[in-house]
Amino acid sequence: MNQVSDNMIGVSEEMSKVKSLIEMVAPSRTSVLILGETGTGKELVARAMHSQSPRREAPFVVINSSALQENILESELFGYKKGAFTGAHSHKQGLLEVANNGTCFIDEVGDMGPSIQAKVLRVVESGVFMKLGDTRETKVDVRFLFATNKDLGSLVEKGSFRKDLFYRINTFTIKLPSLRERGKDIALLANYFLNRFSTGDKYLSSEVLRLFAAYDWPGNVRELANVVQSSILLSGSRRNIVVDDLPENIINARKSVSEEEFSLADIQEEHVIKILNFAHGNKAKTARLLGISRKTLYRKLGLQGA
Repeated sequence: MNQVSDNMIGVSEEMSKVKSLIEMVAPSRTSVLILGETGTGKELVARAMHSQSPRREAPFVVINSSALQENILESELFGYKKGAFTGAHSHKQGLLEVANNGTCFIDEVGDMGPSIQAKVLRVVESGVFMKLGDTRETKVDVRFLFATNKDLGSLVEKGSFRKDLFYRINTFTIKLPSLRERGKDIALLANYFLNRFSTGDKYLSSEVLRLFAAYDWPGNVRELANVVQSSILLSGSRRNIVVDDLPENIINARKSVSEEEFSLADIQEEHVIKILNFAHGNKAKTARLLGISRKTLYRKLGLQGA
């Protein structure tokens, strides 16, 4: 299994498509626009692309456009010369210089102001920019990855996002599915976070897994990780995590789950996932407990190979 597969948990068709796109575009120099709701793992996708690229040994730099004021964002990206403004007592290297020969991931690009957009467009196109207070251009070799949870096309129509920048960064697009679109992956992800955050031999009850499957997950994978982490704490010394260990909003989803909603295939799949969860993701042990071959288990999980 390659690095992308190791880092991107999921066996759903939607995630298989994402992994294929990552593997396809990662070795190139092409700028990539990653779209998806908050919490779907856009930075994880960017890191996977960097790790699969020829630049993997060079820096991977992350900057969140929505977290900084425009003037601070500009100085962080491009740096400045001593004396460029009040308080600039020394030279500052910008993140674009730090990322030279590597990858720069600009998150929430839709929140950038028009002035920064123009400067980012120039460096994406030509690899050159001007530091604040400098009279000479700085040249870098950087691969750009962008992400947003906004509809950039609508922002272009409203005039709040540059059309030329939109077309320049929209060369190759990867759209991440929401967690509610990845039903097969919910139990696997929950098990992954359980193993990651738990120091004991804990497991999720079948009722908890069914509630997870019924819930909409507006916060996506990030919300699932937080729920599992808090449920581990609330379960105390108990090995099993039960419904009462979950937040109220997830418990309330119980009313939408009924036995009639599950087909025989659904029940079989739930049982397989439950045993996989009990075996802490160990597929060989899961196959033994189910009394089936690993090949059959992989087929039921939608995986390739045995």
